[in-house]
Order: sequence, then C-alpha cells, then structure tokens
Amino acid sequence: MMDFTHSLLEFNSALHLLLNTLLVTHLSGHHTICVIRGPQDDIRLEFPQSTLNLLMDARSSLEAFNQQLVRAIDTGCDGFVLTESTLLPFLDTFRAAHEAASYRAGNKRIIAVTPLEAADRHLLISHDAMEVTPNILLIVPNATIRSVDLYRTDVLPAEPRGITAGLIRLDGFIFEESWSPSNMSDNYFLGMLSDFRGRRWQTPFLAFPLSLWLMVSISFCAGTTAVFITERQRRRMHHRTSAHQRYRLSDAIFFMVSLYVEQSAPLHTDLVAGTILLAFLLFGGFMVGNSYAGALSCVMTVPRYEKSIDTRADFLATGMKFVGSTPVWLYTFTLSKQPDVVKLRNSYEVYDVPSLTKFVHTRNDLGYIYERMQYGSFSLESFIDMYGSRQLQPLKDEVFYEIVITACSKTWSMKSVYDDLVLRVQQAGIFRYWEEGSTFRVMGEEIQRNLAFARVRELDHDPVKLKMSHFLGVFFILFVGLILATLTFIAELLVYRMQQKRLIQVVQRVD
Repeated sequence: MMDFTHSLLEFNSALHLLLNTLLVTHLSGHHTICVIRGPQDDIRLEFPQSTLNLLMDARSSLEAFNQQLVRAIDTGCDGFVLTESTLLPFLDTFRAAHEAASYRAGNKRIIAVTPLEAADRHLLISHDAMEVTPNILLIVPNATIRSVDLYRTDVLPAEPRGITAGLIRLDGFIFEESWSPSNMSDNYFLGMLSDFRGRRWQTPFLAFPLSLWLMVSISFCAGTTAVFITERQRRRMHHRTSAHQRYRLSDAIFFMVSLYVEQSAPLHTDLVAGTILLAFLLFGGFMVGNSYAGALSCVMTVPRYEKSIDTRADFLATGMKFVGSTPVWLYTFTLSKQPDVVKLRNSYEVYDVPSLTKFVHTRNDLGYIYERMQYGSFSLESFIDMYGSRQLQPLKDEVFYEIVITACSKTWSMKSVYDDLVLRVQQAGIFRYWEEGSTFRVMGEEIQRNLAFARVRELDHDPVKLKMSHFLGVFFILFVGLILATLTFIAELLVYRMQQKRLIQVVQRVD
C-alpha cells in the first residue's frame, strides 16, 4: 500500500511538471490564464503570468458559473486550464459566456486534464462548441502504467458542407526516472501552415533569371576562349618544348570553372596580358559566385510568389477573367461609367457550377465573385470548397458596395416602430449572431478562417527579384578587363613578332 501511494505521488508530481511545462511553452503569450477546477481537483501551477482561479461547486447552478466565467473573460482571460469535472460544463457555457462578455480575445487556447473515457470522448467531439474552440489540448493521464498521452482537437470539413470534430494523438510519455520535459515538442496547438510544393530539380537554376544565365554563359565562353588562346601563345612565346603536355581546351574550361566556383587555379604571371586577364577573371568569378550563392539561399528559404493583386486595377492589369454562376452579380454596376468597372463588367463570364468547381482546382487565371456580409463573414457559392479557400485570397479593396433598404408607404403607421425594431436588433447583435452561426454551419469555420487570414503573413514591402540592372557593374568590369587584356595581348604579340624578325635578320647576317 505504501509503495502504491508513493508511486501515485511521484506520478502526480511528474504530471504537474508536465502541465507547468505546457503552460510556460504554450500559454506564456496570453494575458491571463483562468484555472477552472472542481472541489476535489488538485492542480498546483507555477506560472509567471497572471492567473485567475475559479471553483466550480456541484451545488452552484450552471447560470451562476456562467456569470463567473463572464467576469473572468472580461478581466482578460484568454487561456483556460480545465479538469475532468469542469471540461464539459465549461463547453456548455462557452458560447453564452463569450457572447455576453465585452472582451474579445483573438486566440483562445484550452488545456484540459481528463482521463478521456469512451463516453467522454463521444460527448466532446459531438459538442456544439467544438466548431468555435479548435485549440484544445487534452492531457490524458494513466496512473496505472505511469503514462500520459496528448491529444488535440481538430476541425475537419464535412461533405458536402459544414464541419466535423475529431481528436489527433500528438505524443505520449512514460514517466520514468529518465523522463525530462526537454523531450517534448515545441508546439502542440493547431497552427496555420503554408505548403509550398515545387519541382526541386529546378532549385539550382532558379537563383538567376534566364537573361542572367545567358550573360553568365557568354562571359564564361569568352573567358574560356581568352584563357585558351593566351595560354597557348604564352607557351609558344616561352619556347615550351614538346616534352610538356600541350594546353587543351578542356584545361581552359576547368580553369574557368575553378574561378566561378571560387576554387584554387594555377596562375602564371610571366605574361602581362595573362596577368591582367586573370585579375579581372578572378574578380568577375568572385562576384558571380557570391551573387549566385546569395540568390540561391533566398530561393531555398523564401517562398517565390508574383506581385500581389490588391485592387481592381491590379486584377485588370493581369488580364485575368471575372467569372461567376449567374449574371445577377452584374446588375449593381450595369449603369456604371467608371473605366475599370466597365472593363471588369465586360470581362465577366458565366459558367455552370460544375465547371466553376473544376476551374477552382485546375486554373489560376480566374477571379471569382463573392459577397462580404455586414460583419465580415464570407458568403460563398458552393464551388468554393476547402481547397479553394486555401488557394484563393480576397482583394484588399472591395469591388463594389451594396446597401439593402426596405421600402414602405410614407403613411404607414408602424414605420417608427419598425425603425426602432431594426435599431434594437442591430444593437443587440442578433444579425451578427445569425451571420456567424449560418456561415459556420453551412460553410464551416475553417473556410472562413482561411479566407480571413489569407493575407495576414504578407510583408510591408514587395519582394525585389534579381534583374539585369543588379549585375551591370559586374559585367561592365568583367568585359572591360577582357577588352584590356585582349588589346594588351595583341600589342605583346606584335612586339614578339617584331623581335623574332629582328633576331632572324641578325642570324642571317652572321651566317
């Protein structure tokens, strides 16, 4: 009995160490952490952030707990730590409490310690609050085998519309003497990742555009030719006998390759033209090699993308087509005389829904019309599915605005009452509740979230691609060196031939 008690105490200590480690690594960026526990729950936290403790007593009603939770949210609670007895009651009051509270946190995270029995698992994944609480990390302890499993809730699209919840096992730990929190992963919460897939064999060739590769090839050929001619003539001028191996074109090619990849190469300084040529070739090879290395590192680490399409003018400048499933979208700006609106209207094409569904998956030269609702939700047609929400992004500027009005007789006696009703409904947030509930229920939260965050990671400035202007100085110096070396070589060759003629004349006179 004593051994079992001692083992249980050790397991609880390790479990609290794991919980504190998860709090520090995953909730340290939150304003306030709310710890909700039952009377029999033992949670000991050592957390540097502000912490608020709520005790959920079995004698207190769910309404009283809801009021406590509203006050906790208004104090800044955006991270929650729950126990087995408080997990489901917390989810029951999650929507009502957050809708009643004034504070709106953007990234709520929940950590729950629960055995997660089969019945609890079913109640959890089928709960209505799962579609608005995607970031739940479940710590599932098992004191019998001294292990802990980590699960994360996941929201998946349902067919043909809507969402469904599930659980993903992330990791497992067995508490032994050698266990350490350093064995844990950096992040167990759901994140938004971008998957950039490309043809990896193209990577070495993407550092330079085609025009730069052409210039590098021309300079390489010119340098190889100059080195080959200079070295052949140098050996002839210095009376190299046939005992020495004849200088070949392959020797000149490998010499230039060594310079371009910044490797050692044999240098001869007994010819002034050769010295000048090698000096400029060394400089040019050094600049090209370093520029290629820098550009290649950018290609391998920075995603490649084209200029962002932000406005109607940007969209029209690309030549993309404007498509939809019905001509009704055009009625709003039929009478417009703005040039860009007229051009946009004339480029509009109507297709059936199956064709548009296929276009979303196969074409990247089309723009699809959608409606942004009053409180920011996206009203999409059925052909924009989960894949489309990940590949498309909305313009920063709206194409046009519409105002919905209600017409009535000027003598209608209920007009003032109706105006008051509309104002009260707007102030109460009923329209917002209807909008969010209907869009999440029909289209799913993930589609809305993908479109809403499509531009979150954009930079404040546009990327700059390497152009010919970046290398004009390098190639100017390189070709100046080639021309100077060529002229010097011609002058030296003329001087050499004149000396040879004089030597021959002197020998003939002596004979």
